[in-house]
Amino acid sequence: MEVYRNVVDRATATGDQGVAMYARLGLLDVMAFSKPERMLIDGDALVEQAIILFAERDDDLGLAKAQRLKAYMYFAMGHTATAERAARDAIDVARSKGYEHLEAKIRRLLCIVLFWGMTPLDELVAYCSKALEWASGKGFPGLEAGALGILARAAAMRGDFEQARRLNEKASAITSDLGELLTAAADSVGDGFVELLADDPVAAEAKLRVGYEALKEMGGTGPLANVAAMLARALLVQGHDDEAERLIRVCRAITPETQVDTRIRWRELQAVILAHRGDLEGAEQLATEAVAMADRSEQPDTRAESRMDLVEVLCRAGRPGEAAARAREALELYEDKGNQVAAGKVRRLLATLP
Repeated sequence: MEVYRNVVDRATATGDQGVAMYARLGLLDVMAFSKPERMLIDGDALVEQAIILFAERDDDLGLAKAQRLKAYMYFAMGHTATAERAARDAIDVARSKGYEHLEAKIRRLLCIVLFWGMTPLDELVAYCSKALEWASGKGFPGLEAGALGILARAAAMRGDFEQARRLNEKASAITSDLGELLTAAADSVGDGFVELLADDPVAAEAKLRVGYEALKEMGGTGPLANVAAMLARALLVQGHDDEAERLIRVCRAITPETQVDTRIRWRELQAVILAHRGDLEGAEQLATEAVAMADRSEQPDTRAESRMDLVEVLCRAGRPGEAAARAREALELYEDKGNQVAAGKVRRLLATLP
């Protein structure tokens, strides 16, 4: 980060606004890994300034870079529709000028945005398959790995866990060859997602611990919060509430106010732990907060999962009718997305509720 700051200072002193803005965007990009709270708080106005500046100067490279950062920030805040538009705009600019390396980077981000957003599973698979084909033909292994990882999650949602694991193994082989330790660590979330959906929390824990320790060592607080939350869930499913709670505290401590998804997750996980301990009032308050926050996002799986954690709290409180109503809401969200496995789990639960 110090290098970027030095460039900003020198360029500002000489009046070179373009170079200064490139350096500021580079600094913002680095902050996404180590200081996500500053990136999300300071970044919005800066990115809009960059878009105006580069558009006025017909600087398409700068414009595409700024649009990519805009997509990332809106995605982190749960606004996947805006993130998708920004990413597609950035891809169009990069493609028109032949910036294929940048285009590959933005396509990789768009795969993730589409996965978490409202895009139905069939459309997601179609896009990621085309991205994978393009990356293979052009020689962009980073995009290959990213597309494979999302296709693995899609296969798991459809119940094809063996295919999901094979795709994740292919993605891991690529990132390992590239030496992308950060990507490999953060992508342990993909392995954890598959194993949790497959009802194998032990395998999920093993995969997620590798990523968690690697990110801790690298100081990657941005992705670390996500990995900590998912690892806490793997432990919670196994009945290891105390250890799960320690990870929830980590997640809560490092999650910035603007990183919506992890703010939702630590609340819903803590709510389940409180319910296990008999604090049903505290559990319901937290779980209800999580649902309300999730409903302000455009992430159907996040909205559905928050409801299912509230369902557990309501069941323990002896309110099966209310639990069934919330479960039906979750079922609709899972079905709209195409998450067949999660939808099946909800149907089985509903069959046990009055």
